[in-house]
Amino acid sequence: MDDIETLNKNEGIPATTTVLENDEKKKAEEEEEDSKSESSEEKEQKQDDSYIDDESDDDPPSTKPGSLLVSRIVWEVVRTCDINIRNDFSTQIRCLLELLTKLDSNPKRIPKDLQTVHRLIWESNQLSFKLAKAKEDYKIWTKYHMYKKYEEAIDLLQSSLRPVASTWHSARRCEMLKKHPEIKFLLRDDPITLITMLIIILLHLYVALQLGSIQVVLVSNHYLNNFIIVFITSYCFGSFMAFGFQALDHELSHTINTPILSNLLGLFGSGCTLVPWYSYYFSGGHERHHKFAGTPKDIDREAFFWAWEKTPQCLDSPIGSVIWASIIGIGLPILYIFSLLYCVLGNWRANIKELKYFSIDMTVTIIIHSYIAHSGGLNGLFYLILSMGFGNGFLLHPLIAFWIMQHLCHKTSISTKSSSSSSSSQNNDNNDSEDDSEDENEYIKLQPTISYQGSHLWNWLNFNELSHVEHHDFSRIPWTKTNQLKLIAPEFYNSSHIYSIHSVTELLYDWVMTKGQKMNFACIKAEAPPPIHPADHADTSSHLPVIGQNQNQNNYEHFKTK
Repeated sequence: MDDIETLNKNEGIPATTTVLENDEKKKAEEEEEDSKSESSEEKEQKQDDSYIDDESDDDPPSTKPGSLLVSRIVWEVVRTCDINIRNDFSTQIRCLLELLTKLDSNPKRIPKDLQTVHRLIWESNQLSFKLAKAKEDYKIWTKYHMYKKYEEAIDLLQSSLRPVASTWHSARRCEMLKKHPEIKFLLRDDPITLITMLIIILLHLYVALQLGSIQVVLVSNHYLNNFIIVFITSYCFGSFMAFGFQALDHELSHTINTPILSNLLGLFGSGCTLVPWYSYYFSGGHERHHKFAGTPKDIDREAFFWAWEKTPQCLDSPIGSVIWASIIGIGLPILYIFSLLYCVLGNWRANIKELKYFSIDMTVTIIIHSYIAHSGGLNGLFYLILSMGFGNGFLLHPLIAFWIMQHLCHKTSISTKSSSSSSSSQNNDNNDSEDDSEDENEYIKLQPTISYQGSHLWNWLNFNELSHVEHHDFSRIPWTKTNQLKLIAPEFYNSSHIYSIHSVTELLYDWVMTKGQKMNFACIKAEAPPPIHPADHADTSSHLPVIGQNQNQNNYEHFKTK
């Protein structure tokens, strides 16, 4: 109504003028007024910043995706985000805002996505000021939008500028569903998972009870004979049963149609091994892993996977790696308990659900192990413990490949040069400027999840847990149908599209022989780009600021006009 009244008050407009003509005239007048109100400084700044417009295709080479300078800037922002992710909300915003404001002081040195991140962080910070002054009725609304802006900024930072497992799989999922909508028919629970869990529970307990009265004699010494038989049985049979409890607990946590049966079988399956898999998968932690995989919010790395990333310095050798893998294989329940206690002490309210599940899980575990020790003797109890250890990689059992491989970060060097520049780079007579331009167009492509594409038998013995790319692409597809997914969309899983492991032996050899950092879980550690050479980039050091300097509020005023 205000627009119509304004139009009626304008002089010289005939009564028969259409609304469309009035709208066009008003729009022209508003644009004229806006152009008059702009100061000369704003016009110069607008001209300087015109290259960042979405319609412009003439981006400076230094801001092209993949350039080394952009890689350094992005890495600095990601590192700051990772360092402060566990701090309170206001600290996270303050540190990121200070850094982005420093970077944004010269827009020609910052990529477009980071400018959007800067704007969203600033808007979230403004909402935090409003929250302190808002009335009680508006605090929930203001807080919701404050967090939403911040999460949008972090999501953009992770999805556009960093290979995060969760967003990497999300992009693959969307593309696959567009090309192959029939995939959605695989998103159904499979009752075979429940049946298989029941079978391996009964088999595992039956073998444990039978080992209480061993009839086979291998050596004359009674105790040594019992130990050898229990050891061989645990290594060759019990390890796969113990691994199956973890794998099928994992699968049952993704089912939605049979929650009661899934919880009961998952609980009893977890009770047959000392690791509280029921608590780990059913209390919500694994759901957060799928949502935040590859970010500091993913608790999987803090709970378990840090142990396989790097061995202690005193064991940094091939033999030491085997010893360390054995310690972790047997001590995995202790690692979980310490991780849970650490989280509970930090914020017990957020972890009360997992603490309840853990209490139930440990109660059932103690009951089952006590029954086996009473009815099957020490042989049965040692069988359960050794099976659990071998299933987690004790003495470098091949099943350890699952823990090492699933989110192993694979690096591939990619060149964004044109074919002409690529062919010319083979000549040794290229000048220095051409070499510099080639370096600027090189970057590292990271793949945060890996699958095993070797023996089909080994995949089935691992309950298809080694098809981990497929699982994160579609976690609702049961383990019995992952092969069908690869048949429907083979172009997304062939060697030209993703990297895969083809030999468990080679994987374990590389892990044992590697010293220092053995793996980078889900590419969570941002790749630090090469150092800046002053001779090549004399003016770039100012774009990597020191965190902690106070910024003036006027530095963010330009967002009000964007």
